[in-house]
Parts: sequence; C-alpha cells; structure tokens
Amino acid sequence: MREKQGEGIIPSPYQFKEAEMFRNVLLLFLLLRIVFGEVFIRIYPPIDSAMGEYTVNAYNQSIYSVDDGYLIISLGAKYDECCTNLLLLKVDENGDTIWTREHWLADVRNPYDFGVTELIDRNFALFYGNVIFKFNQNGEILWVSDTIMDFLQFNGIIETIDGGFVLSFLTRSSDMDTFFIVRTDSLGNIVSIKSFPNYILPWGTPVWGTLPLYKLSDDEFIAVDGARLYKFNFDLDTLWVRTYDYWFVWVNDVFQLRNGNLLLCGTCPIMLEVSPDDGSVLRTGAVSVDTLYIRWVRPLYEKPNGDLILAAVLGIPGDLGGDSTACIVCVDSTWEPKWVEDIYDPRIEHLFFITPPLIEVNESTYIGVGPAKVPFDSTRICFIKLVHSDTTSEVMETTPANITFSTYPNPFNSSVVISAPVGSKISIYDINGQMVLPPKPMKGSHLEWKPSKTLPSGIYIVRVHLRQGATITGRIMYLK
Repeated sequence: MREKQGEGIIPSPYQFKEAEMFRNVLLLFLLLRIVFGEVFIRIYPPIDSAMGEYTVNAYNQSIYSVDDGYLIISLGAKYDECCTNLLLLKVDENGDTIWTREHWLADVRNPYDFGVTELIDRNFALFYGNVIFKFNQNGEILWVSDTIMDFLQFNGIIETIDGGFVLSFLTRSSDMDTFFIVRTDSLGNIVSIKSFPNYILPWGTPVWGTLPLYKLSDDEFIAVDGARLYKFNFDLDTLWVRTYDYWFVWVNDVFQLRNGNLLLCGTCPIMLEVSPDDGSVLRTGAVSVDTLYIRWVRPLYEKPNGDLILAAVLGIPGDLGGDSTACIVCVDSTWEPKWVEDIYDPRIEHLFFITPPLIEVNESTYIGVGPAKVPFDSTRICFIKLVHSDTTSEVMETTPANITFSTYPNPFNSSVVISAPVGSKISIYDINGQMVLPPKPMKGSHLEWKPSKTLPSGIYIVRVHLRQGATITGRIMYLK
C-alpha cells in the first residue's frame, strides 16, 4: 500500500511559533556557510495513518538498501498501551511508502536503543531488551530468541563468520552497572559471556549511552563502553583496551576509514583517528564551521577522495533558545569544512541527528534517516534525501547577513510576488518536499508566482538560490 502524504500532518500556522523562533536564530548561523543543494524530507508515520498513534524511538533508527527500495527500522511505543513494537517501513527513492509492518517486542513502553545488523544472507537481526529477532527484507519475522538476562539496555549486535552473533549491552542494578559481551550461535543461544565494570565518567557516574560494535574482520571486532574501547577476537579474548580522555564523555560512533584506521566521534565536535592494531591515537581534530555552534558530529560516509560526510548536531546557546537540530557537513581529508547543508522542514521542531549509515544513491545523491520532533506531537522518523553536486561544494565566502527576501501578499489566494537580490533563482516546494516550481531565474529583483489551480491550499516552501551559492528558505501560505 501507499500512504497518503501530508494530510493531517500540519498544525495551524500559530502552532509553528516556537519552532519558527528557533529556526530564525539558527538560520542566522547557517547563512554564512550553506551552499546550493536540495534536501527532500518525508516524515513517518503520518498522523492520520494507522501508525499515527505511535511515538517512535528518539535515539536509534536505521535505513538499509534492499531489493527495489529501502528498509527503515525503528521502534515505536503506543500512547494508550504499555508496549514497544518493531516498526518496519519499505520506501522508494523518493521516500514514498511501499509497505509498513509492525511486530510486538515487549510489554514495556520503553523504546531505548536497539542494535541491528544486515546479515550475510541479506536478512536482518535486531537485538532489543533481552530478545533477538531475525527478519527478512519483506518484514517477516523468521525466528525470535530470548537471552538469559533481564533489563538489558543500549544493545549492539554483529554477525560472526559462522552465522552466530556477538552482543553488547548494559545491565543496571542498585550497586553496579555491568558491561557485557556475549557470543551466541546462529539461533541466538548463548555460547560464552564476558563482563566488565561499566565505564565511569570523570565526575563519578557510570555511562548510560550507546554501545556500538564494529566488525574489523572475520577474526576481530571493536566494542565500546563509554570512552573506553576494547578489541576482541571472536573467542572473546581481549586483545587490547584503551581509554580516551579527550572530553568525549563517551564515544557514539566508530567508523573505519578507507586507510584502515578508525575514526572515533563522541558527544563533542572532537574526532580521533586511531590505529586498529593497538588503539594508539594518530590524529586529533575538531569540526568547526564559522559561527555554527556544533555540539557533536557523527560520521556518515567517506568518499573515494577522502572527503567525509558528517551529521553535525547543532546547539543554540541557552540565551538564544538552548535547543538543537542537525545539518550535514562535508569535510576534506584534513577535516576542513567544504560545505554545509541545512535540513529544514516547517513540520519539524528540531531534528535530533542523522543516524549512520548514509546511503550513496549516486555521486551526488544520498539517503538517510533520523529522529525528528514534530511541534505539538511526538518524535517521528525523518527520511532525508540530499542531492548535492561536488561541482558546487566549494566553501562559500561570507555572505552579508542582511541579505533577505520578501513575499507579498502572504498569505495569498491567486498570486504572490517574491522579491530577492538580482540574479537569484527561485524554487518552490509543497509541504511534502515535492517541487512545484523548478529553479527559475528572476527578472530583475522580482518574480510573480501563480500556483496551478490543481494545487491545494497550504504552506509552501520558497528557496532563494543566491548568485554567491548560498540559499535562503522561507514559507508562504496559499489560501484558495
């Protein structure tokens, strides 16, 4: 089935006030660096759909390329029931829904992090709570296996060469938090267990965050507990342990570069390149983009030329709102920024982050997902399609902060006049990201847009593409 897009999603214009205040502040930061690109967004589940009663997992969503589309994996908690369900959506390249599936997971309304991995046989395994689920590309559950422990959180999972699994998780008790590494067979039955005291933060509290696992080869893997890295073989022998005191707080992501080294990113904009042989630090650096206040970054994709595409979590200082959202940053092999792409949709109060991996469709198109907060509603799955050509990815010179554009009248019922700097191009999108006016050069400093009579009333997005390469985005309201 294909879900209707956009109906019943948008609150009244007055409900955007809080999100719009935050957006205006953030746009002042982004204007100096954003270069030309296009971002298309879908939000799931639509409020008027059968899945609209869910609030989805706020920390962990994944997307994978499958036959004839993409599979989005998340968790959802129902408002009126104490339960957590597995939510699976298959979408096409434009984010249109092909089918949805939901499976009961647990009798608790507690959508914490889960671990998921694509298997050699192109099926998937998901580890959540104390249960492993194996399911296929059609969203059908193949088998379920309970582990022997209760109240497991922040789960990680990778596949072994013999079809078994390695799991990582935390257990919490009144006197101790414990970090576990578990080896299972191909049906999820436990073969061996190793346990370690949970990493303690500098101020004396244990880490309560993500526990990524990274498979280096058929023989070795990396496990993370806080700011501590372990290297194991698949017999669970410890090969080395390293702790990184670089204001990380904890490591969120381990990413293997094309040169074989590991890139570590944590809860700050600092990145470390370390050796997989012994964990020694080879390079340190921080991602910095002019006046953007970057809280932390997540590695998404490395291009053949060494450029890295990162998800940057942007923070606004407390006196300016104290909220956060995300954008996409491309840095070169020296970690200097090349371009920044804003991710904006008026339905989104803020986008928490983009979750790895980012899928390369072609050399200029990328697809990813991330959790987004919708104003006056719950957390949703945000499908993001970025189209960005390297031919336009030069770092832009400073654009005067007083460059703006205006629309009159707004709201309008037959036509609207858009006024912007001479030489600009104007493109317009509906609320679902569908282009209704391709980039059109302005005649002088004005452009009049008369919507087709087939277009419905509603909010439309105007993008002004400046000659300098930057873009300015705003909203207009069409009332028939």
